[in-house]
Amino acid sequence: MKHCLRFFLVFPLFVFSSCLFEENTNDINKLTASSVDFYAMKILPHFDFSSIDDVNLSVQFKLMGGIPYKGANFVAYSGKPTKSEGGYDFSKSAKHATFHLDKDGNFSSPLKIAKNINTLYLYSASSGINQVYEVIRSGKNFTFSYEIPKDPKSSAGTNPLSLRTIPGYSTLSTNAWNDSGLPSVGLYNKFIQSDFLNRLDILFAVSTGPTTNLNNLTFDSNANGRQRLVGFTPPSTLFYEFFATFGQNVVLEQNFILPKSTSVELTFLDSDRRYNHSVGYKYKKPGDVNFTEVITFPNTGFNDNSEAVLLTGHSISLKDVSNGSSIFPSGTEIGLFFLERAFDSSNGNLDVNKLKLSQDVEADQKGDNQNITRRLVALKYPSFSSGVSVDHPISLTNSIIVGFEQNYRSDYPAGASATGDFVLNTDYGDVKLMLTFPSLNPSEFSSLAEKKSGTPLPIMPYYNNFLGIEMFNYTYHPAENAYTRVMFEDNWPSLGDADFNDMVVDYNYVVKTGTRSLIGEVEMDFKLIAVSAAFNNSFGVRLLGMPAHHSLKMTNRSPADIALPIAESIPGSFIVFKDVNTIINNDCLNTPDRTKNGVCAEAFDDDYNVKFSVVYDRTAVLSDFSFSPFIYVNGNRGREINLIGTSPSTLADSRYFGQGSDDTGVGTSYSTKANNALGFGQGLPWAIQTPTQIELPKDRVQINLAYPDLVQWATTGAISGPGNWYDTKAAEKTNRNKGKRP
Repeated sequence: MKHCLRFFLVFPLFVFSSCLFEENTNDINKLTASSVDFYAMKILPHFDFSSIDDVNLSVQFKLMGGIPYKGANFVAYSGKPTKSEGGYDFSKSAKHATFHLDKDGNFSSPLKIAKNINTLYLYSASSGINQVYEVIRSGKNFTFSYEIPKDPKSSAGTNPLSLRTIPGYSTLSTNAWNDSGLPSVGLYNKFIQSDFLNRLDILFAVSTGPTTNLNNLTFDSNANGRQRLVGFTPPSTLFYEFFATFGQNVVLEQNFILPKSTSVELTFLDSDRRYNHSVGYKYKKPGDVNFTEVITFPNTGFNDNSEAVLLTGHSISLKDVSNGSSIFPSGTEIGLFFLERAFDSSNGNLDVNKLKLSQDVEADQKGDNQNITRRLVALKYPSFSSGVSVDHPISLTNSIIVGFEQNYRSDYPAGASATGDFVLNTDYGDVKLMLTFPSLNPSEFSSLAEKKSGTPLPIMPYYNNFLGIEMFNYTYHPAENAYTRVMFEDNWPSLGDADFNDMVVDYNYVVKTGTRSLIGEVEMDFKLIAVSAAFNNSFGVRLLGMPAHHSLKMTNRSPADIALPIAESIPGSFIVFKDVNTIINNDCLNTPDRTKNGVCAEAFDDDYNVKFSVVYDRTAVLSDFSFSPFIYVNGNRGREINLIGTSPSTLADSRYFGQGSDDTGVGTSYSTKANNALGFGQGLPWAIQTPTQIELPKDRVQINLAYPDLVQWATTGAISGPGNWYDTKAAEKTNRNKGKRP
């Protein structure tokens, strides 16, 4: 609020002053050929001046066989990630939500995003997915529905078996596969349950902090720097870097010896997709001198289109290639081997010079002679016994879960067994497989499932403690670590100077929801960016649709003596910055030239910062929630200024509505009414927000002169060309953002 003209409205109980910037009442700043006065714009009817859109994200994901993927974790981004051999890079993408699917494999949530975002990218690291899906906007909705197909993909382009012999391995026979690496013969499906995959995620995972992971389990750190489940028993030493706790007990050192004739099935469970590893099996029947080696899954990664080749549940019955039988005789020695990063999806060939790692130690001598004790781990699939939860079953027992780790350390000490010796990303989940021996009875299976002779493999853990763990969802507004900028004129119900710098606040918030999308917490971060007002105004926020809160949690205050947030008398309303001129000890902040000789305070973005959480008892549904920033003027709580289209609170004084230039009706919006005598337009705002931290117009410079595309946007609904109205600025008419303190 700047130079003022005072007049009085005859109203019972109160008088207010209206400060109209002089350019709006005389000819000093009449239109030129290249400029449009903000208050003379003829905007579209009911235009909301919002660059932020309310949309809905709906996701449904089913496993093979139509099984809902309960608990699968997804992250929603805008901005297409880049993909390299090492995986996806989201460093230039904006994160909008992290969520888990419900028991029906569904998720639905409102989001607030920039209006020009038309594509979201859903990434899931959950077992069986590990890839990105592109979701195109339709109206106000982003909808994604997917079921892992039952039928193997087309075998078009399959090369004949004779063309798949691999030079350098005289005993190596092969199945046929297409150029993407999908086997073209013998592939069938097993329907894998979601609970089993959720436990795989916990089993094959490495915690990188902070103290919670995507499954929302809580951890602390032990002396080795690993993450341990807090309060998790038994065993009390269970680490999130799970296999490290077993030491060498899970490390395969020999092939399996069949105790009787049986078939053997190999099932693909998951891979991290980053590298195109190849998987095969080797066997030696009684009387054979040499092993026969067979490539089974040539490509456990992506094809050239970044599509997963193998899908969770794809299975093959291993065969004796000498006679085509799927039954191996008693005494057969059989095991797995891996060729690291060996498959070329552009031509379907294997690079035989890549490191080969075999299940038995003796054969693991290629490349750098790395010791197999660091590369393959295995656990027995759990028995049906008391204390072990098998609520998921893959209806087959006699199975061994095998994990392969492609990273290694050349300085790994031989024979090491201490937990601390397992370092770096040793999750052993680069490829996850399941070997099944259907014909064996429990005793026979126990004799087979050994890491080495006389040392049984541990049972895959299924502790009841994992059951019923609630998985929380998070939505980030406008995006994680990004800020919305809201800019106010404080002269309502009269007009101001349209530079929208009387009060400027950056904010973001995160909504935490649990079961049935019930809100448990709203975490908010506010930064006071600019002030240019003689009035001592206050800034607050209303969490609309919310009941009375349970408690407040303070996260940060800067400076330390800044007032705590004040809960108002109406539910969900909080004053964040009360009396800002008092806070900054001045009437301007980061807005130089407010007066010719005035001195303006300066501050970095984080200098005036309040961050706190509002905790709820989870009775409010996310779809009913909305976030509404506001200011009130000079200590007068009734003189409440909101974004256009926002209903006033019950603390706003309705006697202001319709006065001066205001066109607000009771329960409607904050916008200007037409004034033909002064040339004022209709439907103009007292507050504007953007989903990014735009540079502010210089003091007394109308915002449309600093950002010329705003005129076209407000009068036609769009700008010519890509981008947003705030992407192009007149640099000489804006003040550079201060940014964070160096």
